[in-house]
Amino acid sequence: MLQIPVSVDIAVFRVHAKQLQVLLVKREATSSAYPGQWGLAGGTLDATDADLLQAVHRTLKRRVGSDLAYVEQVATEGSATRDPRGWSMTTLYFALVGLNEKVEINEQTRWVSIDDPQVRALAFDHSHLLQMAVQRFRNKTVYSLLPAYLLPNDFTYTELHETYQIILGRAIDESKFRTKLKAHPDLILGDKRTGVAYRAPVMLRVSPTPSKLLFPKPLV
Repeated sequence: MLQIPVSVDIAVFRVHAKQLQVLLVKREATSSAYPGQWGLAGGTLDATDADLLQAVHRTLKRRVGSDLAYVEQVATEGSATRDPRGWSMTTLYFALVGLNEKVEINEQTRWVSIDDPQVRALAFDHSHLLQMAVQRFRNKTVYSLLPAYLLPNDFTYTELHETYQIILGRAIDESKFRTKLKAHPDLILGDKRTGVAYRAPVMLRVSPTPSKLLFPKPLV
């Protein structure tokens, strides 16, 4: 009887140095497949996992040392060719690292730009999985407040605008952007920013109990 390994793979994103970056994890040198190569954070399902989401949160804690506030399922991929050892299946997720969240980085992990040539030669089919995750994230960005999860709890219009541009890789008209944001019911006023030498900017935050993160029409 065919026994198929089942795993979860996670594209962990952050915005840093004006780049959308993904976390890569180096495979063990003794691994029977792609030893010493880089790939997405991931792992096989455990008998103690109640469901896929629990497996994702367990894997995040093991790979980056902490859980993350936002994770989303993207797709399930399976074939006889994605793993040189034979048939395998994986469910792909993406996760977002906000500026208030900490992840552990060591010699087995690294952040790279999604445009870095290295991401085109990852272990297994992880280059393809990463493309799928980036596309899903970008698609959701144009009609949701999802990029706010990459920022501190309180942020400015300018910081949010810049984050949208970094994720989408293109310029966005700031005036139209602000007009649409102001109409969103889940975007509320945050605490004033103190300790600045200029007029304190308007601070925003996402409601702790959002009714919806989506816009009625695409934001850009």
